[in-house]
Amino acid sequence: MSEDLSPSHLSHKPEQSDNQLTSHPSRRTVLAGLIGLTLIGGGITWFATSSCSSSSPAPDTTPSAVPNASLTSTTLYTYHGHANGITSVAWSPEGKHIASGSADKTVQVWDAANGHNVYTYKGHGDQVWSVAWSPDGKRIVSVSWDQTVQVWNATDGSDAYIYKGHTGKVTSAAWSPDGKRIASASWDKTVQVWNATDGSNAYTYKGHPDIVNSVAWSPDSKRIASGSEDQTVQVLAATPILTRAILMSYGRWHGPPIASALPPAPRIRRHRSGMQLMAAMSILTRAILIS
Repeated sequence: MSEDLSPSHLSHKPEQSDNQLTSHPSRRTVLAGLIGLTLIGGGITWFATSSCSSSSPAPDTTPSAVPNASLTSTTLYTYHGHANGITSVAWSPEGKHIASGSADKTVQVWDAANGHNVYTYKGHGDQVWSVAWSPDGKRIVSVSWDQTVQVWNATDGSDAYIYKGHTGKVTSAAWSPDGKRIASASWDKTVQVWNATDGSNAYTYKGHPDIVNSVAWSPDSKRIASGSEDQTVQVLAATPILTRAILMSYGRWHGPPIASALPPAPRIRRHRSGMQLMAAMSILTRAILIS
């Protein structure tokens, strides 16, 4: 039997399933979809960015003062009076003058407003290591590696006297706030406290086992702090009756126990005679004042 090759038979197509009935999107549809996704993605990115920005602190838009170059790190003037390195500078109490010590062996006093030299003191034989003004601004104390401490009139260098109590280079000096005494430190491992008017020695403190580099008075003029190469800062009483008393030691202490710092006081017996009592008191006083 021959096959049916009629046109009606040739035009017949097999039935398609539901899945096969889905039509493929056109190129225009695909492009429209991509553009839509792009717009949606941009919107999501903008929203996330704006949300993060709103959660963080808003930048400060308040106008801030810009430092004036003329008021920041500006040298008002430069003083060129010295011929060697400067070791110490100090303002006068009233703020009108500056004293500078130098390795050129001089102390120079000059006007703090314009740098004009007022006076050059040339009394030292070696480099000057420290300078300090008296509380009233009338005198200056200067120390040197020539082993001296010198006190002189701040305006013309007159009325100078030289303190020679140290046996080593002097590193520092400080006036007591009441202006009555001066404390000086030295390579001889001592702090010496003496009368600021005539240089007479009040007492010598020997608590440091190494070079003493710096001294400073308490505001009430009753104590002195001293710093040494022995890695300690020691606070001592500034009164002669407690010559060797250490009130406090900060750092490594290499000296004797503090309890043994004072010399033993002799016992005082009661005497009927007033002369004998006075003699006993005299012995006690000399024992306490031993430096």
